[in-house]
Formats: sequence, structure tokens, C-alpha cells
Amino acid sequence: MTTKYDADDFVPVDDIPNQWVHATAGLFIGREGQTLESLVSEFNAPQPDLLPVIPDRVSRRQFRLQLIDDGLLDTVEGWIATQDERTQAAYADSGTFVRSDTMLQEGFAALGFDAARVDQFFTEAAEI
Repeated sequence: MTTKYDADDFVPVDDIPNQWVHATAGLFIGREGQTLESLVSEFNAPQPDLLPVIPDRVSRRQFRLQLIDDGLLDTVEGWIATQDERTQAAYADSGTFVRSDTMLQEGFAALGFDAARVDQFFTEAAEI
């Protein structure tokens, strides 16, 4: 829950413009020429939702553990075995899996993953 402030709960700092002390939250410093009402209004304004940060890469360990957690390791390794030598080598030898990699995107498409599901996979893998 976000704290809502009331201008009546502030007192000005003596001889220092644009600074006020809140009864419980402490010192607030406004911009030059800013009024207390403007400052309180800004603090009470709804804050925009923060967009989640989707990792662009995960380690081999994180990737494989996430495959295990999703019950996909055998499926993915079976699919990899049917692919060309470069794809097999990339899967076997990569220390890092990069979300935007073409081969990786082809693998996710073969699994039926849409962009949101790939985002979820990378987000969960990064937490391992």
C-alpha cells in the first residue's frame, strides 16, 4: 500500500525554502519554487506500473534446470537429436542461452511457445 500524505502534516524548515519536515516520514525537499501542495500532490499521484525485466540470457545450468522444472528436458533433447549438427553442437556446447538466438527461437517455436511463454521461461530460469 502506498502512503498518502496530507499537507497539514508538514512543517517548513526555518529559513530554507522548498524544504518541509513530515510528522513521521522526515525531511522532504522540493524543487526550486515548488509549493508544499504541489510536492504532496506529486507524492500522492498514482505511480505507473513497472514493466517486468525479462532476462535476455540465462546460464546453461539455469536453462536445463528450467527445462526439468517444466517437464521438458526429454522433449527438448529428443527434438535436438533430430536437428542438424550445428544446432546439436550449439545446444551441447553453449555456456549461455541467449533469448534472441535464432536456433533457440526455432526450438521454442517447435515447442509451441509464444513470446509470452518464452518470457516466462527466461524469467523463471533466471531465478534459479
